Amino acid sequence: MKTIIKLPFPLSVNEMFLNNKSGKGRGRIPTPKYKAWTELSGFLLNRQRIAPITGRCRIEILIDDRRQGDADNRIKGIQDLLVLHRILKGDQKKYVKGVSIEWDTVDECQVTITTLEEP
Repeated sequence: MKTIIKLPFPLSVNEMFLNNKSGKGRGRIPTPKYKAWTELSGFLLNRQRIAPITGRCRIEILIDDRRQGDADNRIKGIQDLLVLHRILKGDQKKYVKGVSIEWDTVDECQVTITTLEEP
């Protein structure tokens, strides 16, 4: 079974997180731009009424060829969004056999999830 999802153009990992310099804990914190992308993407994802993927899957991501940057840096935000909204149970190899990303003539971003096996 194939599921096709339309999303806004994904952010690069470099745009997603900042180093925590507040003195309260360590690590990385989400940027305001990433929070806004996640909120908008979640809203659009919910409007598409995507059924959860119950088996192992493969993910193919097509992104707008008119943009610039590293394609592979844009996978993390998409996978994290799909897990956050319970489309995927997780993004570990137990659930996702593989991910591909390429530039194409699509509007913003198109994600195709192909179920490989039922639970």
